[in-house]
Amino acid sequence: ISPAAAPTPAKPPSRSTPTSAPAAPGIILLTVRTDEEPEMVAECLVHEVSHLKLDALWTSRSILANDDQARFRHPWRPDLRPMRGVFLGAHAFMNVAQFALHSAQRGDSKRFGPVFLRVRDEVEIAMTTLAEHGQFTATGAEIFADMKKVQQSWNHVEL
Repeated sequence: ISPAAAPTPAKPPSRSTPTSAPAAPGIILLTVRTDEEPEMVAECLVHEVSHLKLDALWTSRSILANDDQARFRHPWRPDLRPMRGVFLGAHAFMNVAQFALHSAQRGDSKRFGPVFLRVRDEVEIAMTTLAEHGQFTATGAEIFADMKKVQQSWNHVEL
């Protein structure tokens, strides 16, 4: 983690904002509010690291055979997204849900239980879209099968 000097916005952001991009592998830009909860920063990092890992794999192997036309909805953005965006979102938020689940099971269920339940339900919507419309390569099918196993493990969760 390396702080970078940047102009201070006239109005502070209402929440911390992370971003990563395939063009800058291994780099996460994270604008953190000074009053941000450490758990939220951790959640942002889990989300962005998930994108970095999948983007790194995507540079060497194809995951989807779908075209890049933006025509699918998912719970995290109001605009239509290409199948790749749905896949990236499902993968990242599945990891966020796992983070929330582990945090809830380790003693902070009041705080992280609702986060897990909300994100789990959002991931289910994206996973349904992927199951119905995803055209997976062999690598993509393997990753999707692993994601389905994680999703199925959530059926037995008690908080």
